[in-house]
Amino acid sequence: MTRYAFAGTLRVALSRECPNKAGQLTSEIGVDEMSYRELKRALIDKLAVARQAVEGRAKRMKKKYGPMSTEEAIELIAHLEGLDVSKYLDSSQVEQVRRLVHQRAILESPEAQRRATATVKVVNVTIGGKFKLSDPLLPKRVLEDAKAMANVYAEMYVFENSVREVIKRALLRTYGDNWWDDCIPLGIRRYAQLRMDDDEKNAWHGRRGDHPVYYVDISHYISIIQTLWSDFEDLFPSQSWIVERIDEIARSRNVVDHHNPLRKADQDRIKVFFADWFRQIESVKDRLV
Repeated sequence: MTRYAFAGTLRVALSRECPNKAGQLTSEIGVDEMSYRELKRALIDKLAVARQAVEGRAKRMKKKYGPMSTEEAIELIAHLEGLDVSKYLDSSQVEQVRRLVHQRAILESPEAQRRATATVKVVNVTIGGKFKLSDPLLPKRVLEDAKAMANVYAEMYVFENSVREVIKRALLRTYGDNWWDDCIPLGIRRYAQLRMDDDEKNAWHGRRGDHPVYYVDISHYISIIQTLWSDFEDLFPSQSWIVERIDEIARSRNVVDHHNPLRKADQDRIKVFFADWFRQIESVKDRLV
């Protein structure tokens, strides 16, 4: 029960026993609740997002830093976004925001982060090995390129599947099992449906996956993240950080998908971006459980 719901219950109870006190409480509660609503509206306007996006962020805040009420989480977010909460809240509520800010600072400290990741186990898989390729017509250079691209393909394969998994988990934690239908842009959903229909017609061939997200292009992942940025902003340093990495690897992916070799510089860039991605996701993986 939120603090305003509790206050409303108390007000009803008092109205039966002490009408005068109930009237006074009604006035005080009305001011408090109105002030909170004004703060929430100011936050929504500042972020230029829908009410559901703010509430989803509050839900994640509670899960990460709790215990706290939804109202307290929104008040904390408002403070973190630069709003002067003292203009909307009374002194006791402002003090609670201060305590939550201190609690958040403790949980975000390097020591707390080290403890949180101390037991993380990373699965390592060795890619490649001894294999031989031959063709009666192709020059040796093409066969050597094929061998070099094997490792590149493995990195891009893992990266794209990891991005997809992040999208699934990030939206699942806020919107539940129906996240695809509830928040993915209609154009992307229609694109996926066309590909799913094509799979149905060609049942003789293996399917891409068991969810519509497997049927969109890597460029769609950028659109999804940009459109629903409030659901991803606690996972990445910035929107430009994640967009740049997906876009750069997507360009290399298009070259490899058309069976052409990548330049050494492009291969090196993939390794750097893949390492960046790995470190970032490793640091936030507990938020995506």
